[in-house]
Amino acid sequence: MGHGRMNTMSEAIKHIGERFEDKGALADFRSHAWGRFQAWGLPAVKHEEWRYTRVSGLFRDDMIFPLRVNGVSASDLEPYLLPEHDEATSLVFVNGIYTPALSEVNHAATELVAVPLAEASNHPEYAEVVRASLGQSAPYHPDGIMALNSAFADHGLFIRVMNGKQLDRPVYIYHISDAREAFVLSQPRTLVHVGAAASVLVQLPVMAGSQ
Repeated sequence: MGHGRMNTMSEAIKHIGERFEDKGALADFRSHAWGRFQAWGLPAVKHEEWRYTRVSGLFRDDMIFPLRVNGVSASDLEPYLLPEHDEATSLVFVNGIYTPALSEVNHAATELVAVPLAEASNHPEYAEVVRASLGQSAPYHPDGIMALNSAFADHGLFIRVMNGKQLDRPVYIYHISDAREAFVLSQPRTLVHVGAAASVLVQLPVMAGSQ
């Protein structure tokens, strides 16, 4: 299944970092984020943005941390597809992991590029954009949730709209939670870079859950 069950949530969080495959251009970014999460832990009531949310209560002892997608097919997605999806670019995350096999890019490569974030970080044309842009929001959200999300960034998605392109068809990003076998922790990450004099409509449908 690509994941391991832990007896307690504290054990699960403690050992997440040990299951990373730290390689490629995102290794330092993820390692730094993991270090921050270990130092900060989950937000508590002392964090103003989380003052009225007991985050620790959302983490169950039987929650899993998937590292790959299993058992979700195109037919599973059909009930959640938006109108005119055949014309749009449809990008699918399953349990927080960008899934190219379930996605379809219906824009020309000269208009839009959508590739896994880990791939983009090693691409000669996109690597500098990723390096300069990824993690820019972190200083505004200095807490363990943001750090944990960054630690899983290699499962994310990179979208680039080329300079001067006015896209007349939307981009749909679907976030599917598959909880048929267990409760899961999803950590999706999307980096969108819109070029000069370019525009695009991005729509994120409501999270769909399979139980």
